[in-house]
Amino acid sequence: MRKVVIINHSSLVGRDDVARCVTALQTQVLRDFAPLWGIDAELRMGEAPAEDEEPLYLLDDAAQADGLGFHARTSADRPCGFVLVRPCLEVGDSWQGTASHELLEMLADPLVNLAAEGVHLGRPALFALEVCDPVENDEYEIAGLAMSNFVLPTWFVPGSPDDAWVDFLGRLADPFTLSPGGYASYCTELGRWQQWFAKRCPKHQRQPRAYSRRRRRCPSGQWTVGSGQKTRAIT
Repeated sequence: MRKVVIINHSSLVGRDDVARCVTALQTQVLRDFAPLWGIDAELRMGEAPAEDEEPLYLLDDAAQADGLGFHARTSADRPCGFVLVRPCLEVGDSWQGTASHELLEMLADPLVNLAAEGVHLGRPALFALEVCDPVENDEYEIAGLAMSNFVLPTWFVPGSPDDAWVDFLGRLADPFTLSPGGYASYCTELGRWQQWFAKRCPKHQRQPRAYSRRRRRCPSGQWTVGSGQKTRAIT
């Protein structure tokens, strides 16, 4: 079983709020995510990671992350995730939902280096194994807190049966489709990642942020916006 420690360095959220979030995240992992992905984890709130733990840091913003030296923590060091709380609050996003998003994607792709063979606009493509991006902004509640929807392994399988669910909430109709606010990272040439956005994906989510998994996947920041932004999502 994987072990994850939630470490709060943010001045914007209190200990009790973090504790409530960790409890909700543990329920999501054990009850919802693990049975579908076969990936289980034990979560705790702490001050520092033990040798066998993967940290998920709550930080105020990128400036604080730089000040604390997190730029030195790469995916080659150990699996880790980052939640920048102030940017979430400024655009009206739930930081708990963002924590859920980052946690599930860290569990599915610990070192930000996995991809699945797929199809984009009829052409073979590799899709980053990011399980919450395609259903970005789709959320549900656990203990009154927003948790992120996530896609299932069937989302990454072309030609999955018509009656197969491809996301946890059952919002998407087919593999390789997006919710109205979703996006996906794919490449048709190795090393050249592109972004595919649904039409209603908010502007603030289109540019990879500092410390995001998208930025860590392509450190040079040389992203292009792919064509074909249509979605067959059920709305």
